[in-house]
Amino acid sequence: IALTSKNFQKKATKVFGKLRNCRRCDIRVVPNRGRNFGPLLIEFSEALQDYDLFCHLHSKKSLYSGKENTQWSSYLNEYLLKDKHVFAGILNLFEKHGDLGIYYPTPFHNMPRWVNHWTANFHFLNKLPEGERIISQTAPFISYPVGGMFWARPAALKQLLANEFRYEEFPKEPIANDGTIVHAIERYLTELSRLNGFRPFVFSPECGLFTTDTSYIFHEYKLPYSELKNQFGSRECISFDLFDTLLKRTHYFPDYAKIKAGKYFNEKRITLPEDFLGYRNETEHRIRSEQKFQGDVSILQVYERIVAEQQITTVSAADMAHVEFEHDLQMIEPKDEMVDLANELADMGKVILVITDSYYTRDQIEIMVKKIGLTSKVELIVSSHVNLRKDNGTIWPYIDKLLSSKGLHKEKFVHIGDNVRSDAQIPLDAGFPSVHILNPLDKAQALGLKPAAELGKPTSLNFVMKWGPIVSKLGRFPFLGG
Repeated sequence: IALTSKNFQKKATKVFGKLRNCRRCDIRVVPNRGRNFGPLLIEFSEALQDYDLFCHLHSKKSLYSGKENTQWSSYLNEYLLKDKHVFAGILNLFEKHGDLGIYYPTPFHNMPRWVNHWTANFHFLNKLPEGERIISQTAPFISYPVGGMFWARPAALKQLLANEFRYEEFPKEPIANDGTIVHAIERYLTELSRLNGFRPFVFSPECGLFTTDTSYIFHEYKLPYSELKNQFGSRECISFDLFDTLLKRTHYFPDYAKIKAGKYFNEKRITLPEDFLGYRNETEHRIRSEQKFQGDVSILQVYERIVAEQQITTVSAADMAHVEFEHDLQMIEPKDEMVDLANELADMGKVILVITDSYYTRDQIEIMVKKIGLTSKVELIVSSHVNLRKDNGTIWPYIDKLLSSKGLHKEKFVHIGDNVRSDAQIPLDAGFPSVHILNPLDKAQALGLKPAAELGKPTSLNFVMKWGPIVSKLGRFPFLGG
């Protein structure tokens, strides 16, 4: 037992000393650092390695939104210890199946549909044991003990328990709702268990059974088009992301247009580095870094830098930028149901916004919007034009002012998009309701097409040509319903 105050030590000793089956009670006063995982991994990890099983609990008090709510805590405790039938089932299954490594109940019903995702925590894997191996194998959506409470075999988490952590490695309080090493460890547990040859298993209260099937992580995405439409009836203003929400590319991967542009430049005898794609993307990143990642970068800025660095005199930066845009435009197709949804909602008198993080100009985005058949009047908000982005949250105060200018309120607004972070989690943090839809790669993962980690990292033009059209067609309708 870890306590952050000595004031509770005597009471804890007295309360837990009354338990008839408690053979040993180790109570320690610890720094208020690392939430539940700091004390677990610093104070008790060595001792836990001597056990067959351990159960990790903590005083969970709040939902993702930050509002205090004991229902989540009660739910987790119910299906970890309190329900006698479930408790007996947990122990029996661990005893019967030596390859079961970690157990937890399915997520509490009040969690967002995208909760089983790495969200802002993926980059912390580099700081965790076996993190590099997990990075190469894991997918964006994962099964994990949401809330950080679980049963486990120490052997399934051996590298984590054997690692020497320090409290200084964990952030000081108060910490963010997400995007810390604590939140990364929570997601990492199941992936490490798998790496060590163990299977996770869960209990689903809805079905009343234990299972090793982790497809439940996509359960909330089983939605037909008719039900999707019904979610927006009471909304007065609906904003849509653009790429992979309203439109798709024939070969999915946006870098394909840059590859084709590089080939065109080569045919025109324009001298450029051999790896044009890498150079072009690195140039964009350098400009963003020089601007301290404030505002945004336009495609024209990128090619102005390329023209200057490569001393190109035979063609202008504007013409080179136009070549890349035209190759991308050729690949643009509508996601039919989503475009129909936007048009139908507009016909119902709803205010429709299209908000996109893009290096393309507003005029170029308008051409794309017309090509996919978005016939209704929409307001375009393009990051390269307003110098504000969704993925860093700077766009949402701007949207708040825009809504106020139209006499609208957040409660009557909703944003819909495919990126868990920029289209779902970040707007929700800013107080804006959101609806997350599956990115084509997410849907490919949900359908078991190919490991999403591999699909997300195209390694060659042949890879793009083979998998790009398949992923694009799969992702046209962003749910698992008909």
